[in-house]
Amino acid sequence: MLSATASVSAQAPVAAFSPPIAISAGGYLAGRESQPASSPSLLALADRTAYVVWWVRSEFAPDDDWMWETTVSSSTAVTPTLLSGAPGAQQPRLVRGPGGSLHAAFRSWSPQDDAYNTNYIRHVPGDPLPWPPPAYGPPPLFATGSESFDPNLTVAQNPQTGDVRAHIVWSQDAPALPRPLIYYSRVGAGWQKGDTDGFSHIRGPGCSAGGVGVNCYAGYGPSIAIINRAGGQEAFVVWEGRDYLTGTPVVYFGHSPLLADGTPALEWSAPAQLSAAGMAKGAATCPNLEGYAPSIAVSPTGQLHAVWIEQELDCQYYIYTGRLRFDAPSQTFVPDYLERVSPRPVSINNQTNVDRPRLAFDGQGRRYAVWKESYTVIRAAVGDASQDNWQDLGQINTGICGGSQSMEAVDLAASPSQTTLHAVWVARASQSAGRVCYSMLDTLAYRNYLPMVTKAALHP
Repeated sequence: MLSATASVSAQAPVAAFSPPIAISAGGYLAGRESQPASSPSLLALADRTAYVVWWVRSEFAPDDDWMWETTVSSSTAVTPTLLSGAPGAQQPRLVRGPGGSLHAAFRSWSPQDDAYNTNYIRHVPGDPLPWPPPAYGPPPLFATGSESFDPNLTVAQNPQTGDVRAHIVWSQDAPALPRPLIYYSRVGAGWQKGDTDGFSHIRGPGCSAGGVGVNCYAGYGPSIAIINRAGGQEAFVVWEGRDYLTGTPVVYFGHSPLLADGTPALEWSAPAQLSAAGMAKGAATCPNLEGYAPSIAVSPTGQLHAVWIEQELDCQYYIYTGRLRFDAPSQTFVPDYLERVSPRPVSINNQTNVDRPRLAFDGQGRRYAVWKESYTVIRAAVGDASQDNWQDLGQINTGICGGSQSMEAVDLAASPSQTTLHAVWVARASQSAGRVCYSMLDTLAYRNYLPMVTKAALHP
């Protein structure tokens, strides 16, 4: 394993994100949308068209939370509308599937169960809009009263069967269990009560092979990716957990080959440490290095890339990326090419799971990262997808979506042709509702891009 401390160039970029616009401003439908906006998620419908969903917290009751949707085309947004059929909905995550299908996972309030449950909906081209209603009901592995958090999903087509399958992960506040991580796979629009097919525990630190145990510690904010390998598919999950000996926040990853029906072929692998994986801890100022808020993505060439918040030996926090590669001698996956992305420290004050950094890729062999640098700054960087270099793109929240406002919950997506990047986030002024902000970047403008970063130190 390798780790690196990189020097990121702050040279002015050839091009940058467009001036941001506010795509929600409050006042719709008798004041519903004037409540605080949160957790926007986006997907790219075309080169200059993005679809954005976010949720608005009700000041009255949890079952009055609603998700909103809008389309942004060439930096012009249509008036937001309520996403039909999803009352009490929070924390949406969107992905685009094969054939132009749209998929969403979110947590939603269930009055019958007096708890939040994970739900999944999809829209297939040709089906009438709006989205169909989700299938409600508690995850059948748990008793009434347990609650789900931080849903995340990806969609992949099985090369053997041709099935387009959703793969969903979340953390669960379950009775007598310290928030285990749950994996679920499904072909179709949702699940029904009593349907236990496709569910499994992801193995956390201190957990037995079945995902439980006396020392089985909590998992938060999972992110999932699927890759094709010889003989089938493999699922990868990264999450923020706790070292069961020290209690230190740590970024872990686990994986499992999948059967044709999407269920794990074997027990999930024992969790492996991703944050601080190769750093010498010796006589350090901060001997228990912390890791927070990971997410994972697959490049167009099938490489697994992760991004997270990493604490260095000087106790400062930075944005780090790394790749997961298959190690033939050990017959397992290991972290490699760990490198710093951010040119300056990031603040973890007020950071939550919705503030995790994000990755996306273009069609020119480059990767992009966006993150919350501080209470008031959203920053971006670009680097070669196959090398260890990053170039600072500077602050992207300016004008109506910048200033003294607080920032949170940034998301990033590439267009189907990978020539445009779309970014959204929430900007919140003091004593007012948050507005959802949008910006885009034309990746073809980087014809003169040159790698600007080299590794300064390697630790075997």
